[in-house]
Amino acid sequence: MKHPKGGGFKRGGKKGSTDSDPFFEQETKKRRKVSYDDEDIESIDSDAEENGFHGEDRKGVDEAAEEEEDEFADETAGEKRKRLAEALLLRTREAQRRQREERDDDEEDDEDEDDDIVKTLMKKQQEDSGRVRRTIASSVQEPLSSDEFSIIVNHRKSVVSVALSDDDTRGFSASKDGTILHWDVSSGKSDKYKWPSDEVLKSHGMKVREPRSKKHSRESLALAVSSDGRYLATGGVDRHVHIWDVRTREHVQAFPGHRNTVSCLCFRHGTAELYSGSFDRSVKAWNVEDKAFVQDSFGHQDEILAIDALRKERALTVGRDRTMLLHKMPETSRTIYRAPASSLESCCFISDTEYLSGSDNGTVALWGMLKKKPVFLLKNAHAVVADGTTTNENGDHDYGNSSTTNSWVSSVAVCRGSDLAASGAGNGFVHLMAVEAGAIRPLFKLPLTGFVNSMAFAKSGDEIWKVGMHKVCAKWCGNTSLKAVITILLSVKEELEPLSSDEFSIIVKHRKSVVSVALSDDDTRGFSASKDGTIVHWDVSSGKSDKYKWPNDEVLKSHGMKVREPRSKKHSRESLALAVSSDGRYLATGGVDRHVHIWDVRTREHVQAFPGHRNTISCLCFRHGTAELYSGSFDRSVKAWNVEDKAFVQDSFGHQDEILAIDALRKERALTVGRDRTMLLHKMPETSRTIYRAPASSLESCCFISDTEYLSGSDNGTVALWGMLKKKPVFLLKNAHAVVADGTTTNENGDHDYVNSSTTNSWVSSVAVCRGSDLAASGAGNGFVHLMAVEAGAIRPLFKLPLTGFVNSMAFAKSGKFLIAGVGQETRFGRWGCIKSAQNGVAIHPLRLS
Repeated sequence: MKHPKGGGFKRGGKKGSTDSDPFFEQETKKRRKVSYDDEDIESIDSDAEENGFHGEDRKGVDEAAEEEEDEFADETAGEKRKRLAEALLLRTREAQRRQREERDDDEEDDEDEDDDIVKTLMKKQQEDSGRVRRTIASSVQEPLSSDEFSIIVNHRKSVVSVALSDDDTRGFSASKDGTILHWDVSSGKSDKYKWPSDEVLKSHGMKVREPRSKKHSRESLALAVSSDGRYLATGGVDRHVHIWDVRTREHVQAFPGHRNTVSCLCFRHGTAELYSGSFDRSVKAWNVEDKAFVQDSFGHQDEILAIDALRKERALTVGRDRTMLLHKMPETSRTIYRAPASSLESCCFISDTEYLSGSDNGTVALWGMLKKKPVFLLKNAHAVVADGTTTNENGDHDYGNSSTTNSWVSSVAVCRGSDLAASGAGNGFVHLMAVEAGAIRPLFKLPLTGFVNSMAFAKSGDEIWKVGMHKVCAKWCGNTSLKAVITILLSVKEELEPLSSDEFSIIVKHRKSVVSVALSDDDTRGFSASKDGTIVHWDVSSGKSDKYKWPNDEVLKSHGMKVREPRSKKHSRESLALAVSSDGRYLATGGVDRHVHIWDVRTREHVQAFPGHRNTISCLCFRHGTAELYSGSFDRSVKAWNVEDKAFVQDSFGHQDEILAIDALRKERALTVGRDRTMLLHKMPETSRTIYRAPASSLESCCFISDTEYLSGSDNGTVALWGMLKKKPVFLLKNAHAVVADGTTTNENGDHDYVNSSTTNSWVSSVAVCRGSDLAASGAGNGFVHLMAVEAGAIRPLFKLPLTGFVNSMAFAKSGKFLIAGVGQETRFGRWGCIKSAQNGVAIHPLRLS
């Protein structure tokens, strides 16, 4: 048998020779080109060819792609990022110019144009990250009698899944007849995806176990398109996840692994990571670019019917077992939410902390992350009563027996980043709803005959409505007015000025120095810990307080506490840190006894003790919106705990000396500082760290301003502003709390004649930021708390608020209306200084906003 040139292994050659082995043959130049990353191949010359609507020879396109590959083959990752950023700015500028031309506005100068671009990009980033929600539901007008759905694409059998590209120009649909269509939103022109032969499918990874008639039907039940519009994923009866190249409409990979029908698919937003759900009750994660299986997750006791994902590594699934599961993929854990009754048929994310589901009893449910049962139930949302009419009212009806399946809420959808949602069933209507604070408000009913099996809102939201299209399973044209109302981050730097009568007042007293304070998310309750071992829970408005009582040693042992040495040495009740969870249910404290103690805020009872640290626990913080707790210790380690599950999660190292402060936002990131002059950003899922080095001295305090900006204070009196992409401070405010010879203080950067006995008074022992704003504060022992504005790459001092004593901890009210400070005669971790005139307690200062 003859082998083609460069083909199979030739027998009879010299033993051990590699000359004729194809494994050792060099790849041709053409083959090496294909091995490059596809992200470098972008055909932007022709939108029609990129979208796949021309069936002409692609030779010219391939040659252009190869030339582009050659041009960018040697560029570094930084150069690639710069090139893509410049391309994004160019596209944004062109879009701005087109908008001005449409408005006939030629008077806008370059500076205004740059401001518009900055606002546009900032708005997009805030919406994509989930920090801003567009309130567009209240702006949707009631459809006219002439408004109705119109069919844009026809299939022979029922459509089971639809999806839209991120630019809202292309749509994808799958049907029970096995066809997969790719169509243009504006024109409706469509193209079919053609299945390759069995030999090609096998070469792409498909496994044939039984006759094709049983398991290898082409019937697809789910599809999903990646955010960059490069990949389309489909799945169905053949138990495989199929990956298609959207540009060429060719099959590129088949992922085996599921043991039953693949029922649902979704891409994690902004990535090539794909999640698949199946009737085999498992969720699997795949990396489409690497063509590799990543991991799987279990938990359902019956078939999985729907799945959804946002940017985080979280997958939301529902099934016939009456449960909704939030799969935390990096932690390989799940949160289980139980429905009151019936099978859950559909689900989707509203935000990272809110979810929507539909069930086969006609109920649409709103869920919150912190409650295992629905926050709100809209019963009989698609009910069909005996006379054939429908109602949204919650109550009992005389249902027609032949129409019970028509009321199943088979699909729900949310316009990403907004409060507008929709639900579909088989009762003849698609319902528009507004998702408000803890409730669902029905808006309008859009007539549509048939079972609505899948829906998708346009990502652009406002633009798609302005041209009169509502993209769901078909196209609805109407006269709809929609205006996006954007909530901007609080900006208070120019609106704040204390009156001469404003001052700190002691709201709670302690016998010894207060070392840590915290506020609940609703700003009504405060918590403080002192060197005297007391933990106090107090009301912000009245100042009424209650102490937390320590249980006896037997109870502590039953809660997990380990006794290794005499209590006098390691089991002192002195607490050095505390933190309260976002939902206000748990309080965490830690100190000299090397344990993290968890308390139930409602009953003020001790519920758990976490051992593990080998030295004093110096700092604690909860990850915002979760029950995940981070602890830092003098043993130089950071540990993560799940308070709800009462379990240790993981630890992180990196510091070479004692850790002194820690902070966290929503992401699985912990920011720490220590005596080793470094600030570390711990990336918990990746078990990696980013190290930032201070110019000199020990770093005493730190906090997040945003995911990319941080603030720190050091024992040389410097407040530093840091950026994520630079390993050194972006801005230094030197001698922020300096004490000069005559006893006065100054914020100027320069050399002063310090009083030797007061050097500890200038240590910046605490910094705080009003979350989501540009207002910050720093505290020391020089007699003042300093308010500052965090501007673009700089810190601008605002006002000084008099307060005698060492300011060991601070917290802004979430509303920005007041600032609390834990103050005492001694510093937080020792007795290097003493201010005898200071009161030990918690001080509060009102902030007046104009």
